[in-house]
Amino acid sequence: MFDIRVDGAGAVIQNLDRINRQGQNLGPAFRQIAGDLLKSHQMNFRSHGTRFGEKWAPRKRVYKWAILEKTGKMSHSFRGKSDSNSAEVTNVVSYAKYHQLGTRKLPIRNLIGLAGDGGRTDINEAVRTIRKHLRVGDS
Repeated sequence: MFDIRVDGAGAVIQNLDRINRQGQNLGPAFRQIAGDLLKSHQMNFRSHGTRFGEKWAPRKRVYKWAILEKTGKMSHSFRGKSDSNSAEVTNVVSYAKYHQLGTRKLPIRNLIGLAGDGGRTDINEAVRTIRKHLRVGDS
């Protein structure tokens, strides 16, 4: 016959209850994630695409302004938003989609994405933010 006893079960239950309560309002965590993603997208723009993968394809002609920065409108049109369940970043200029997806005459230049090793850098940062919000690991 075996006798099984769990020491600290009360503490485990309290910790799970606390995590459950904190998980009821993830809005602040997703607000921070949206801000972090916005910074990541701005860094991608400054690095000409290398944060999300390959450097943007060069233009066929030489111009005095940096690539995709003739007016600065696109680089300043990233917007982050969040709610209690999600975070997202968009670029609000109408022509950003053509650079993101490419066209017959325009190469793909990723403006929207996730950084590092298949997106793991940004995803891991988001997970850390949620864990911090939930205080996972606290006693």
